[in-house]
Amino acid sequence: VDGVTTLSRADASRPDIILLSLADPEPGFLAPLANLRRAFPVVPILALTATCMPEQDRAVLASGAQCVLNRAASRQELLQALRSVRPL
Repeated sequence: VDGVTTLSRADASRPDIILLSLADPEPGFLAPLANLRRAFPVVPILALTATCMPEQDRAVLASGAQCVLNRAASRQELLQALRSVRPL
């Protein structure tokens, strides 16, 4: 899904949390995240990435995500990450 569709879906649903799967690092891959952060400044964002690169994770966090998790994470890791950004 492209960034415009992502933003319009989030706007329509008024999320409590955003789970965003980011594209592989390429120019502009952080734009959807930055747009979501501007549109929803207080909604926690958990970003999923395909790679484990510290410099990419830092860029994702700097762009507005509260947490970065690899897509290969276990169910338990995902639940723990979700709870860390949005406690029950």
